[in-house]
Amino acid sequence: MDFLYRGGYKLPDVAQNRPTSEVASQPDFYYEREGVPGACIFVDGSDHVDPARQQRDTAARTALEDLGHRVITIRFDRPREEQAAQHPDIFGVGKESG
Repeated sequence: MDFLYRGGYKLPDVAQNRPTSEVASQPDFYYEREGVPGACIFVDGSDHVDPARQQRDTAARTALEDLGHRVITIRFDRPREEQAAQHPDIFGVGKESG
């Protein structure tokens, strides 16, 4: 959240929510999208490298996508600015980008 705020990006509508009762998953951030299911943002730390965790993540995120949600994963081992820049329709354009 601090990265988004300090970088001048759009802030999420909700944090730590469960967007649907149909999928047992709680994105770190959630952005509403007009007329369609929202964007689920997952911020994956190093614990998400574990193969069992990756299987659970993939199953839950695929289920969210199947329901029409957009799923975006922000990884710990890649620059956040580059990852946010790939989704300007969700995050906007940060101070450094624009």
